[in-house]
Amino acid sequence: MKLKSVIILLKCISFGSLAIFATQLSTGCQQPIENIGSKKHAEESLLNTKEIFFDLQNIDISMEKSEDGKLRIEENIDRNQATYQNRQQGDSIFVVSKGVQSHTTNPGSIKAYIPDGYNIYLDGMSGSVRIFGLSTKIIRIELMSGDIRIKNLATRSGIFKTMSGNIYFNSHITTGTIKLEAMSGDLEAILDHNSDAKIEMKSEKSAAILNGRNLENGKISTIINNGQAHISGNTLSGTVDCQF
Repeated sequence: MKLKSVIILLKCISFGSLAIFATQLSTGCQQPIENIGSKKHAEESLLNTKEIFFDLQNIDISMEKSEDGKLRIEENIDRNQATYQNRQQGDSIFVVSKGVQSHTTNPGSIKAYIPDGYNIYLDGMSGSVRIFGLSTKIIRIELMSGDIRIKNLATRSGIFKTMSGNIYFNSHITTGTIKLEAMSGDLEAILDHNSDAKIEMKSEKSAAILNGRNLENGKISTIINNGQAHISGNTLSGTVDCQF
């Protein structure tokens, strides 16, 4: 599959870890839910009719490709600890769930089977996010804290943020721009040998590691093959590790 430019942005500022395993990336993500109201999002909505918005608090979510082409959302939520609402408006789906986190576990989880072509927006206070095999034009995910793990994602523009935690990126990259940013946490990028990318990564307060070798001043800058894609990462506190 030939994909156009890729933009993926990840930010970490306060708890949790963020892991990304993506193959042939090309699109991104922003805040979810019905009253996002930003002009940029409104413009995106006009161009893309199929959208799904998640507004989650202390809820874990798994998103996978729908093999039968139908959108399905399954929830396993303790209604004594969390609210849950799922409604459709035109071609847009809005999923809202707010819960109280215990010391050991979240009050529930959601599993979404999403067909190709949906734009995905997720805003979460806390909880893990797992994405596998999705194909989307735009995907935007923002967490206050929690783990994000992405594998086999095909997208043109992607933004992934967590207020605090680590970023782990594993991908085959041949085009576009990928940005990893963390206020606090480690960045680790693993690229396939056939990737075609320019890599620029830095840690403001800790080490930068390229193929197991520590670099001076916490910075990485290198080119794989012809450097057609661009991957950049920045963390204020943490370690940058790049392998290929």
